[in-house]
Amino acid sequence: MGSCDVFRPRLPLDPFVDALPPWHTDPDTDADPHTLLVLGAPNHADLAPLLRSAHLASTLVLIATHTPPPVPADAQCPVVILRLPGPLDIHDAGAVRLVALLDRAQR
Repeated sequence: MGSCDVFRPRLPLDPFVDALPPWHTDPDTDADPHTLLVLGAPNHADLAPLLRSAHLASTLVLIATHTPPPVPADAQCPVVILRLPGPLDIHDAGAVRLVALLDRAQR
């Protein structure tokens, strides 16, 4: 069998430092909090730029994974890890498990 290439972006430590935020929020008028959902098995190098970004400081980061990565001590945003019993594969009723996971995250 052939090898599988894995996409690993090479981002700067804070990819948002020189850019405008992708959304405009006004704390006085916006009642909805922002949430970033990360699915799968991200490693520390993939998550570090997001978790250290000052632009995401008020964003809740939900990481749904069966292999929780270490969260940096200097993370700028709140992080919640939702532990999965196994990977979210298409096989093994992955879609049903994803819906149950999102329902659990809502509570």
